[in-house]
Amino acid sequence: MRVVAGLLAVAFLGGGCGDSDRPGPDPTRSTETAEDSAGGAEGTNEQTQPVVLGDLDPPRDARELGAPFDPCDSGLWQAVPERVRPPEPGEDEPVVLSPQDNEGTPQGLTCKFANHQTSAEGTDGVLRVYVSWGRTLRPLESPERTTFGSGTPGAIKRSRAVFRRDSEGNPTATAPKCAAEAELSEGEAAVSVLNPAFPDVAPCDVARAVMDRVVESSS
Repeated sequence: MRVVAGLLAVAFLGGGCGDSDRPGPDPTRSTETAEDSAGGAEGTNEQTQPVVLGDLDPPRDARELGAPFDPCDSGLWQAVPERVRPPEPGEDEPVVLSPQDNEGTPQGLTCKFANHQTSAEGTDGVLRVYVSWGRTLRPLESPERTTFGSGTPGAIKRSRAVFRRDSEGNPTATAPKCAAEAELSEGEAAVSVLNPAFPDVAPCDVARAVMDRVVESSS
């Protein structure tokens, strides 16, 4: 099975550290690469880099890739439960991540939605939602089988992931995480949620709500 490397690094390995990945002035023209500085399977450090003229592999949009939905559609914020949605979604636009397969050819698309505006009192994390599409994604390990939308088969998995590390790369804080996947008429969709910001909201409630919207818009 072909693995979409960027989708794995982001959609299934968790979020970044603290608020260091806040997007720049024009995040729609940015890409991010995710790398686990501690070398483990949980948590990533993300860095935003602008796409410049002459880049060999700039981000490709959903239409160019033939995806049945757009993972970077800012309207997906409306699928996120209001309790954890930023009050001004336009100020937290999705950031494009550029996944590539092992041969260096872009095969899918991932976007990160992050609520930098609000969090529950006493917390200091950022809610992150990663939405992905690819021809083939790595399946979740030991997930719960479920359905999304009007009956699309899929899977969902609860776990915890690192969202903060110290200067030496050692994990210092974890948060609840949820990953969901579904097979569409064209390719596969994945949603991953890391929630250190709202302890009273289950990340799987967020992941399910977003995936329901994705499969309905793809039918």
